[in-house]
Amino acid sequence: MRIVLNAGHGAKSDGSYDPGAVGPVLTIDGKKVQVKEAWQNKEVANKVKVILEKSGHTVLLIQDGDLVDIIKAANFFDADFFVSIHCNAAADPSAHGVETYAYCKGGKGEKLAQSIQSELVKATGLTDRGVKYANFFVLRKTDAPAVLVEMAFVTNPTEERLMMSGEGDTMFANAIAQGILKGMK
Repeated sequence: MRIVLNAGHGAKSDGSYDPGAVGPVLTIDGKKVQVKEAWQNKEVANKVKVILEKSGHTVLLIQDGDLVDIIKAANFFDADFFVSIHCNAAADPSAHGVETYAYCKGGKGEKLAQSIQSELVKATGLTDRGVKYANFFVLRKTDAPAVLVEMAFVTNPTEERLMMSGEGDTMFANAIAQGILKGMK
């Protein structure tokens, strides 16, 4: 199978940079740190890519460019599936959990979203915010069945701390990859 992974946010076509959501400053091992969504998305997407390639799939990882550029590249690649990886954010720092979006109910996109969501909840133990449906550009314009994953909330200090750990990156990546592999069947 041909899979596109989109690590959400990052460098744009006009030379600007979109960091995505930014978490609060935390002190970990005496260092002041904070999650910048674009970095976190790329870190996890790279690990998902390795897992999928080891499973025999062809993977295109895209982060840079505007959404139109990302969709053009995904459609040109003739992907079988498209997965956009993100971190969630909210004004309320107590917002928490994982959720996965599909464009609409029914079909391969919803099946893939359900599979990824199930694996994320099982692996992380985070609150199941469910599979949701949205008219997001990347879901609507991608030719392949597409999902958008919200791994956890960077604005929640507990979830941000989890994302800052190497174990957290690996846990999210393994769950997303397993969800993709099971959801493609």
